[in-house]
Amino acid sequence: MLARTLAALGIAVALGLATFGSSGCTARTSVTFEVRAPAGEKADAAALELVEKVLAERLKQFEPALVGVQVSAAGDAVLVELRAEPNPEQVAALEARVETSGAFAILPVVQPDSLEPGAADQRETMLEWRAAHPEGTAAEFNATPPELGGPLPTFRWFSYRQTPERWLCCDVTGLASPATRFTESDLDPAGLRRGRAPTGYPCIYAEPLPVRAAHLLTLTTPWVDGQIACVLGDELLTAAFLTSALGGSFPLEDRFTEPERDALLDVLRAAALHGRLPFKPVLKRVMPTAK
Repeated sequence: MLARTLAALGIAVALGLATFGSSGCTARTSVTFEVRAPAGEKADAAALELVEKVLAERLKQFEPALVGVQVSAAGDAVLVELRAEPNPEQVAALEARVETSGAFAILPVVQPDSLEPGAADQRETMLEWRAAHPEGTAAEFNATPPELGGPLPTFRWFSYRQTPERWLCCDVTGLASPATRFTESDLDPAGLRRGRAPTGYPCIYAEPLPVRAAHLLTLTTPWVDGQIACVLGDELLTAAFLTSALGGSFPLEDRFTEPERDALLDVLRAAALHGRLPFKPVLKRVMPTAK
């Protein structure tokens, strides 16, 4: 009797394994992406460890689900492995989460009629450069040394996401000192949340850390009745006219779609938790591996 029972149990287990093997254990294909420093830049071990940590945070809720993030065996890149092949829309979302340093800042905008020393000359410099480089981007202009027709270090230009042909000039002198800047390290990760702008478009609401709220209020008080820009790397997130100083929650809006808003939210949260990356990552797909 016992032998018969054990035999029956063995058959059941064998059938169960056969069934599991035909469904749950079928070969699946993952896909891996390399994240490297731009050409000409080297990333040391500490930089790659930071990239690994930050990307794991940025991709927590990503689809296809994340298998893992690790530094390559050669120690020259970070490998991001997804459970499945992403579709084109998901690839775009992946790029949005990965290909930014996470460098956030609130900056005063320099208006065309500004009396700020050098502002008028800088606008002329920008127009001359664009005439010579009709396909050039604001980021490329910013990277051009002054002696080659680029801007002075105190000015930086950003293009509107919806209308890239429109460029905005910002004064970046305040970034030189913690006392005169507001960056990703001043954002409260718990205060970053999804929202809707009065226009109906998805937006993000951001808040300063409680210990930095007074700093933000002091910093933005002189900018009331002027225009401020909130930027992330080379991207202009919003450019609003300030009617009162900022001391609490403020919106980031630029007619984002929900996927764009969610990608930006993941980047800002990771930046607020871990800080900006030491370089702007370059994403490259490598051959998928069978699992």
